[in-house]
Amino acid sequence: TIDASITPELRLGRFTLKGVVQYSHFRDQYLLDQRRGTQLDSYQQTREHLLRGDLQLDVRLPLGQLLTAGGELLYERLYTPRLATGEGDRLRGAVFVQDQWQVAKAVGLSLVPALRFDVDSQFGTNFSPKLALRFAPHPAITARFSYGAGFRAPLFKELLLLFENAAVGYVVDGNLSLQPETSNSYNLGVESSPRPWLTLSGNFYRNDLRNLIQPLLVQGASSTGPQRFSYGNIAAAYTQGVELSLKLRKSDNLGLDLGYTLT
Repeated sequence: TIDASITPELRLGRFTLKGVVQYSHFRDQYLLDQRRGTQLDSYQQTREHLLRGDLQLDVRLPLGQLLTAGGELLYERLYTPRLATGEGDRLRGAVFVQDQWQVAKAVGLSLVPALRFDVDSQFGTNFSPKLALRFAPHPAITARFSYGAGFRAPLFKELLLLFENAAVGYVVDGNLSLQPETSNSYNLGVESSPRPWLTLSGNFYRNDLRNLIQPLLVQGASSTGPQRFSYGNIAAAYTQGVELSLKLRKSDNLGLDLGYTLT
């Protein structure tokens, strides 16, 4: 793997313009060498080129607002014998806008709505909204809520790559029939500092996923061959949990953190 990136930034008064240009290269070699024979020998070389460009503009507006807008563009090209034509490419793009708004400073009320629109040349379009809310009616109490929709197209490796670990005895095949993942995520948290030396916090989260991409067993080990795995879509899945924490601070040099997580 080879990876290189450059991240220029330009500031002009209330405006900040940030950019990212990134290039990465991945090369994989697969060799099957039959013992005492050449009839089944094979050699496959896979090369992947990925070029990504991001541009983001931050504008500080009156009334404590921070407006963020930008776009992303990603071009992926793959050379592999596993494709009928020997090569394939994919283009992905996205635009997004977000407004960080301090609605009522007296009660610490902040609102962050955001929208994102993705276009994938192979998997179509997807619209992802987001909303975050912060409420601090008292200096010792802060409540947060957030919701966000997600989208992830399958990677080329999940679609096409062939990987064999002969020492352990398994093979992983890509799956050209994979569908993109989508998700809805929720988060609700409360933090309290009743004393300067004590902080209590609790957080609940849940993620609902559709077409979750996971490695699946498609064939058990036998006398004719090793275990075979492939990638597949799980129609529906979720993760959820609770996180609790207690922090004690006697001084900058002495403190105690206790945490509990249930997933």
